[in-house]
Amino acid sequence: MRFRLLLCIILTPFLLNSQIIFKKDAIYIFARSTEHKVNIIAEDFNLQDKQITHIGIGYFENDSIKIFNVSNFKTDEKGSALISESYASFVDLSDVTYSSIWKLKSDEKEIAKLKSILEEYSKDKIKFDDFFILDESNDYYCSEFIYRVLKKVNRNKFGFNPINKKLNAFYSNALHRKEFVYIPVDFFQSFTIFE
Repeated sequence: MRFRLLLCIILTPFLLNSQIIFKKDAIYIFARSTEHKVNIIAEDFNLQDKQITHIGIGYFENDSIKIFNVSNFKTDEKGSALISESYASFVDLSDVTYSSIWKLKSDEKEIAKLKSILEEYSKDKIKFDDFFILDESNDYYCSEFIYRVLKKVNRNKFGFNPINKKLNAFYSNALHRKEFVYIPVDFFQSFTIFE
């Protein structure tokens, strides 16, 4: 585990400066891990990937990648936690230890629908959901937002059932409940269509 973490820390600057070839016919999921969240969130709540702590969704257009993600510490000019940013900005945090990009080859119709959905969400003032409550409000955490976007793109292709987890005393006190119904940050990896 320490070797893998060290390898990610060593390789991250090289990956950030390497040439990544993005294509217009794909939906991308961008993932990162930060030092201060990995042992809290990833270890206890992810399905299988114990590194990822935050995700965004994006597409390639006009020779650049556009990543949309719900942030717990940044807002846009209108005060929305839904941020649109470049890959360099997405991973430009002092404690990023790992990043990955997942691709799903898609047709023009799905890409157009994704863009339309993200444009509609961008008009709203989205708040970060500090209480991690899976509901229909405009408060989202990162994986809940991606889950909702993918369901709107294609409900049949991206069907995922939320996880219901009994909480230990520590998490029960922190989240003010005994059970936690949520979308894990690595939920998209359960779709074998992402590579």
